[in-house]
Amino acid sequence: ETRKKLFLDLYFRCGRMADSLQPAAPSIGLTEDIEDVGEREWRFGILKLKFKNKEFEKLYRLFFEKVNRSLLVVVCCLMVFLGAMYFLNFLVQGKFEDIPFDNATVTCGGFDFAYEGNIADKGALPPLLVFIISMVIFAILAVVIALTKTLLTFFSCLVYSLLVVTHYTYYAVLNHHTSSDIFGLMMFIVFVTYTMIPLTLRVSTTLNVTFSIFHIVITAVLADDSQSDVIGHKIGANILLLFATHVLCICYYYISEIGLRKIFYQTKAVVLSQLTIQKQLDKRNRLVRSVLPDFLADSFQEHIMAHSLDQLGGKSGGFHKLQIKTYHNVSIVFADIVGFTKLSSGCTAQELVEILNALFDRFDKLAENFHCLRIKILGDCYYCVSGIPEATSDHAVNCVKMGLAMVEAIKDVQKHTGTDVNMRVGVHTGSALSGVLGSMNKLQFDVWSDDVTAANHMESGGLPGRVHISEFTAKALGDQFQLEPGNGEERDDYLRDHQIKTYLVAVPENPEILTEESVSQSSVNLVENQHATVGYTKDSGRPSVLASVIAAQIGMMGVGLRRPSTNVAMSGEEELEVETLTKFKDTMLGDANLSFFGESEELYKSVIIYKDLNVIKQNMSRPDKLFKLYLLISLFCFVFIYAVQTIMTPRTYVLLGTFFPGFISISIFLILYSLHLLRRHSDVCGNLTFMPLVRLSIYLISNYAVRVAVSVGTIAWVMFAAMINMATCESGDHPGSDGSCNCTTYQEFTNYTSKWSASSTRCQYPQYFFYCALLAMMTTVVFTRLNWIIKSAINLVAASIYTGVILGARNCLFDNFDRAVYGLSIPCSQFFQLKIQAVILLWCLFFALLMIGRQDTLTNRIAYLWQLKNKKDKEDNRLLEEVNLLLVRNIMPDHVAHHFLHQGQQSLGLYSESHDDVCVMFAAIPNFSEFYNESEVNNQGLECLRLLNEIINDFDDILLKKKFSGIQKVKTIGSTYMAASGFHKKHPGLQHVGLMADYAQAMMQGLARINKDSFNDFQLSIGINHGPIVAGVIGAKKPQYDIWGNTVNVASRMYSTNLPGKLQVTEHTAMILEEQGFLIEKRGEVFVKGKGNLVTYFVNGRAR
Repeated sequence: ETRKKLFLDLYFRCGRMADSLQPAAPSIGLTEDIEDVGEREWRFGILKLKFKNKEFEKLYRLFFEKVNRSLLVVVCCLMVFLGAMYFLNFLVQGKFEDIPFDNATVTCGGFDFAYEGNIADKGALPPLLVFIISMVIFAILAVVIALTKTLLTFFSCLVYSLLVVTHYTYYAVLNHHTSSDIFGLMMFIVFVTYTMIPLTLRVSTTLNVTFSIFHIVITAVLADDSQSDVIGHKIGANILLLFATHVLCICYYYISEIGLRKIFYQTKAVVLSQLTIQKQLDKRNRLVRSVLPDFLADSFQEHIMAHSLDQLGGKSGGFHKLQIKTYHNVSIVFADIVGFTKLSSGCTAQELVEILNALFDRFDKLAENFHCLRIKILGDCYYCVSGIPEATSDHAVNCVKMGLAMVEAIKDVQKHTGTDVNMRVGVHTGSALSGVLGSMNKLQFDVWSDDVTAANHMESGGLPGRVHISEFTAKALGDQFQLEPGNGEERDDYLRDHQIKTYLVAVPENPEILTEESVSQSSVNLVENQHATVGYTKDSGRPSVLASVIAAQIGMMGVGLRRPSTNVAMSGEEELEVETLTKFKDTMLGDANLSFFGESEELYKSVIIYKDLNVIKQNMSRPDKLFKLYLLISLFCFVFIYAVQTIMTPRTYVLLGTFFPGFISISIFLILYSLHLLRRHSDVCGNLTFMPLVRLSIYLISNYAVRVAVSVGTIAWVMFAAMINMATCESGDHPGSDGSCNCTTYQEFTNYTSKWSASSTRCQYPQYFFYCALLAMMTTVVFTRLNWIIKSAINLVAASIYTGVILGARNCLFDNFDRAVYGLSIPCSQFFQLKIQAVILLWCLFFALLMIGRQDTLTNRIAYLWQLKNKKDKEDNRLLEEVNLLLVRNIMPDHVAHHFLHQGQQSLGLYSESHDDVCVMFAAIPNFSEFYNESEVNNQGLECLRLLNEIINDFDDILLKKKFSGIQKVKTIGSTYMAASGFHKKHPGLQHVGLMADYAQAMMQGLARINKDSFNDFQLSIGINHGPIVAGVIGAKKPQYDIWGNTVNVASRMYSTNLPGKLQVTEHTAMILEEQGFLIEKRGEVFVKGKGNLVTYFVNGRAR
């Protein structure tokens, strides 16, 4: 069992099962996901990442140059420092007065000098002039590059060219040439070209390889070493050193480019996330405002978000929030399209939705102009109020004008369809309760009061083409309109029972509503927008020409129709890509400094340490999957250092004895840090022998402290290898009387030296220790995840030790080399001593490594900050998407929600679809009107609505059960609940009709529980019908989903003609339910308005 547990644990660690369960994250604009590079770091083709989008690749190159601009300035400053040190050395260096030569006039680098003694300062003048001139040029370049924001590629090439010219000019003025002359400067130039000059890898490699080959050839041809047999050894050692330097720098280039591309990628991802989040917020805001008016939307935003997050987290709330307010002195408008059934029967789904959208969109603009608030659209009925949320004394006038304008607008439909459609408008004035009912998943904004009920009956008791108002509205109008007797009580029982006197508003000969500038402008805007959005239909997928013309004419009102726009709307992804590219370009290359260059709230920029301790811990815990590459490069340089010393320094037991322990220890760590790669092979994962080693490898990669210790140990071995063999060298020195080292004189040295031999312990070419020291210090650059302070401390100690050895303990080796060179040539062969040259270059390299290490650490720190921000933004975006999905499900089915959530801003068009077999249900509480009371005890009806809110919430909660997932709540109308099913074929055949009946029974049971708790006797009257319907979303600004058709009308009549506590269905629906095991009871013939007598049935639940 233990072995099995270990195996399963390792199996999960291997990531094979986890990878198979989780879909791969999309890579934005990359051929490979950067985060996955660490798993395949051995394949350099993968490391060389390129962005798919050429524009992003160009931006990356500009970003790369911008980031490395500071390093290019540092290169110029280092060359100024180098020249200054040469000049200072020229002023203070000592002379070897024991080297004899005859007084003569000699030519040195083209200059004639007369000598009257031993070596003089003038002997170094030609090489000195080279560095003084280059120092001035580099100083000017440093200032120009720092102040210039463009032409960085030109400046990079110029700096490189000057480095090469300086190198070869200096070599040319030497009167005596050896194959190892100024080779340290050569290595330094190659190193800074790869690591500090912003050129592409291809360009850098081409230039440096050409430069290196040319240097090897030139020095071999021009070398005039006194011992010709050593030239081959020198050239071989030089080739090894250059090859190691090239490989080291190329590997670093790849590693550092990964870091920069990570920053670039993460920055783009953050910009994309921020834009996506903003779009999601805009969508959420628009969706909330499609359900709630502006004055409620802002206050409900946070509550909706919190509730959605709780729901996503599996939490459930207690008593439901109620936000309802009482408003006095308001007027309510109900407007119904008379003849809508005939109109809809002659249109396709898309045509019907386009006509309604144009008409209701026109109504929305009229409502805005007349300071009315649209409450909701009920099929072909539009109702709004004036006086909510802001009180106005003109509320009655506004509503009457609104009604007259609606009657006028419908005439365009009459004209262009040839159908007898009209508007029947009712207006009533009084008070109203306004707010939100329903669960947070199914919010519904509405108004309630007896006056709202009266306004509804004013519409039903009105006349087509007229505005029907109550006596209360007439009093509020004053004498602004001519009124005629309405006689509404003759047409509506409610008006008669409540003794409401009514009037008809006479249509003015020149209606003011048609001459208002605001209305005309509204019409123009409608025409402008009419063809800007192309309708989408599930049926045909193309807009209807007839419906488009009608829709345009509805909004035209005498204004010339414009030509449809021919611009092709971009998809949501294309639009987002364009916006991302634009904002990303401004972010990365704008005038404002990036956080990469400027101050940061998250970092102490002086030491590049996170301010947040938790971020520090998280960053340390990140595995470094490229660490094995660092070790491989270090081992490579370690081997080449020993190879060079084997060629050019004494072959001693010390050399051999220190090589194997270092090689073995670094190799062991390399193997341990690579064993985790075996997890990709199932046969190895299943082999219990390798389990501890793989587990250890995973631990080593993830443990920051161990990585630091191994890094320091590895670097120490490499740096130790560069100088250890120097201890075995015979320098020809002899101790003085005080025990100090007294170097031999020139005459003693010439007598001491003999033919060069690699087997001898006489180190006649100590410069190769110095060259190995340069390579050893360069090795630290590849440890990019090692903190720059630690690397700088290591290099500082190493440079100090090397300096002490060169200038102190073993300075005789370098002095003897100088004597040998000066003895073979005239005084201008070396303008300063080898040991001084070595020390200056070592410290130049130290400062270069200091700046590179600092930038590498800064790159890694900021990349991780961007990664954290991107991760947080993605999580926020995911939550917003889920919240938006919950919100959009509040107003439309899931498949329609998907359409609206995944389209671009320019394509927010219509949506329409037709279905053959949709089941529609209306459930009303007929005796709630008796319960509703606007007395002081009920807080003007607020407490009654609180109970209604609980009832509706209970119905919504039942709908959330998985069993009823195929049922969509359409809307609530007062105490009436409307739902539909069959939009998706989640269930075969017509089983969704049976599920709707089950839901109706569940609603009755839920209401019974509420009755028991609240001591009430509410009863549901439910009507169900199934058949073809037209569904769609109307309103681009405030989209609302609705369904239309004869099936809906008959379902509405089923509940309005029903008995309390019963579920009534039509005959063909009853047959379907009976086949599915429901108990059916025939009621008989019932008169249905507009249909005549229909045979209906009661459904008494499923048979046991």
